Amino acid sequence: MIDKLISLYEGLDTEFPQGISGYSEAPLLSDTDYALVQCLKPYDTLGSPEKKALRKALSEELAGFLLVFAERIAGYLLNEKDETLFHLGLHTLDACMEKGKSRDIFMVLSLFHDIYIRHLFVFADFLSSDEPIGKTLRAFLARDSEAKSIEAMGYIIEHNALGQILYKRREMEDTHNVYTRYNKI
Repeated sequence: MIDKLISLYEGLDTEFPQGISGYSEAPLLSDTDYALVQCLKPYDTLGSPEKKALRKALSEELAGFLLVFAERIAGYLLNEKDETLFHLGLHTLDACMEKGKSRDIFMVLSLFHDIYIRHLFVFADFLSSDEPIGKTLRAFLARDSEAKSIEAMGYIIEHNALGQILYKRREMEDTHNVYTRYNKI
């Protein structure tokens, strides 16, 4: 799985001339997204030791790539109701727990919380999990409602040129001010 993730990450410049920033802005879902879905599908069937090994094997760059993918999946879920992809997005976040930045993980988790509210998807399996996603999700859900909102995490909802609804990060300075107000960093 790790070799396939590396290959997809290294191939970003071929599909997206601006690399990861081009990928993050691309219409939903791209060929890279479909390839990542296929690559990550087996993650939920891995045992705890295998998941832990994958989390350790990810580089910070790969974790960042997967966080962008999870963010894109959440955006797709604004337009389509697909509980399987919702769960895959949460598994993707779990894979990022070791090398991803905590702030970014919480920011993307707010999107999945928003999708959960919109579609009433189930994440009971994740809440009861001893894996890092379970612990992080429980901590996130213990926050007050306002601190869990996408606005508190620096996102807005807008339409892209294709008419798709998606999450968009506010400008960096504005995002930091909003995030700091709701989250003690």
